[in-house]
Amino acid sequence: MNPRAPLLLSVTLAGAALSGCGAASPAATSTGSGAVAIKNFAFGPTPISVTKGTAVTWTNRDSSVHTATAVDRSFDTGNIEPGKSAGHTFDTAGTFAYRCSIHQYMTGSIVVTG
Repeated sequence: MNPRAPLLLSVTLAGAALSGCGAASPAATSTGSGAVAIKNFAFGPTPISVTKGTAVTWTNRDSSVHTATAVDRSFDTGNIEPGKSAGHTFDTAGTFAYRCSIHQYMTGSIVVTG
């Protein structure tokens, strides 16, 4: 047996375990719903696309407090306690990047059309 095989297996398994951490898959895109779940320290789906005038609601399904704070500071939900929700209505078209101000690695985006 190759003496490096256990190390390679450990690195492979660790990489697989961590591959879902931090953010939802880019393939997890939603159109029109305006609902984002916060779960396992990630926003999902992201990105989402909504039309102008749509209220986007973030629901915290984690055991930790989170926020949804625009990178450009155009919106901020404030603290969202576990089991609670907060929202923002998007009246301007554009793409809005956001993150959790407590856990900066948690990121997402909203694409507003129309």
